[in-house]
Amino acid sequence: MLELKLGWQSLRNNKQLYLPFTLATSLLIGVFYIFQAIINNDSLAKIPTASAINSIMQVALVFISLIIVVFMFYINNIVAKQRNKELGLYSMICSL
Repeated sequence: MLELKLGWQSLRNNKQLYLPFTLATSLLIGVFYIFQAIINNDSLAKIPTASAINSIMQVALVFISLIIVVFMFYINNIVAKQRNKELGLYSMICSL
């Protein structure tokens, strides 16, 4: 029960860290799915230069995917460092 209480308190105290993390992750995933939806759109095939647009969008999707993966690992690393400090402190408190 103490661990649960400490966990909720940690989330409330560190919302300035977790809120931007959640928003950035949501935004990046949203951008990825928007590009995916544009590429898979059937009405895109009606445009005369659809094959060129589709190829460019697929290259852009790969580029965006790489940026998203790097950015997500970077953000996750920052959050994990902070979380490890807290978990170390909590484990010392709970073991007493």
